[in-house]
Amino acid sequence: MALGDFASWVPKLNQILVLLLLVVCGVCYISFRPKLIPEIWLFVAFGAWAGLSGIIVADDRSAFFAMFMRIARACGLAVAIAGIAQLRRSATVNFAAVLLVALGLAAYSWQAGILQTGLEVETNDLETPWNANTFGVVMLSGVFALAYLWGIKRLSFLRALVPFLALALMLALLSSASRKSFISLLLFGLLWLWFCYLRQRSRNISTLLVLGCLFAVGYFVTGYVLQNSRLGLRLENTGADGGDQARLSMYEALPVLLKKNLLAGVGLGNFGTHANSITGSYAYSHSDYVEVLTTTGLVGALLYFPIYIVWWRRLVRISQATGDPEVRYHAQVFQAILLTMLFLGLGIPHFMQTEQWYWMAALIGCTYAWETAVIKPGGRIARFPTWRKTGPKLARLYRPRRFPRVLGLSRQNSRSH
Repeated sequence: MALGDFASWVPKLNQILVLLLLVVCGVCYISFRPKLIPEIWLFVAFGAWAGLSGIIVADDRSAFFAMFMRIARACGLAVAIAGIAQLRRSATVNFAAVLLVALGLAAYSWQAGILQTGLEVETNDLETPWNANTFGVVMLSGVFALAYLWGIKRLSFLRALVPFLALALMLALLSSASRKSFISLLLFGLLWLWFCYLRQRSRNISTLLVLGCLFAVGYFVTGYVLQNSRLGLRLENTGADGGDQARLSMYEALPVLLKKNLLAGVGLGNFGTHANSITGSYAYSHSDYVEVLTTTGLVGALLYFPIYIVWWRRLVRISQATGDPEVRYHAQVFQAILLTMLFLGLGIPHFMQTEQWYWMAALIGCTYAWETAVIKPGGRIARFPTWRKTGPKLARLYRPRRFPRVLGLSRQNSRSH
């Protein structure tokens, strides 16, 4: 399922898996009755509004229904994954799946010669079984997964492999020649270093040495590849090719389409129908912001974009309140990921990407569980007890079946929360 819509056969498989996950999630909700997650229900409300408004205002009904099915699948997946992650209080399984998919695709691209050919300057139109930008985003998601798994102390053996795995994913990303993925990778590296280490003034010399070596290798490899690859050539020609002009024209179409229907937009999947005279294309806009505003209107934007605001506030509260360094690290990694995704949204519409909601919903679900586990009746967030002091009593983030007696919870009275 971490493949999202990566291959032609994946959407049909996802529909079956989403239904099965919804059944499992429904049973879990009936058994444990956890609190509702605001971000997920905002996303569901956004999907409902997009469907209701779109069927009324859309001119191209076939394009509308095709896009609505993608959003419905993403909503179902988000509800199921977030609910399960909330009960498990962990996103480890999800990120492990994302990492395995990314490494598998990178290995396949190397075995098929796609990776080597993609790094050559002379390569113009490289034929691949996937979209280059989608491939780049999957590799970027694999880097996100590595950053998450790096912070799990009981997986300390993985740290020795992280530099090599990160290098493999970075080379695969560079071979895609996706500029947005490459810039997002650099941005995430800087944000990760800032949030998790520099801002905290880490004094762990061994960790800083490993990070320094990793960034030094990445710097020299990236510099060499940029001077001798198709990606470097594309970065030099930014703004000169027709594709860049078409993407800029999509932002020019934003005020024009908003004037047609400010509240409801022009309907899902109908951006190209109304903007083709400006962009010269019938494709959807390559922007999370433009696509949401133009196709679902102001109401849709007010339902969708607060998802990121609510999630950011929760991450800040957790990172400030916790006394557990592992929990703090993960909250700060999620902050770096969130800011990177907001930047990447300038070139990718996240709201309909199943492969991204697979792990984003997991992060939202587990962070909601982390926060609600320590909220006092008065609304004040207590500090997370440390791992050494509480042990299994804290319903360990990676052992979901145990409930934190130290917080007054048990399997029987958890229904009241």
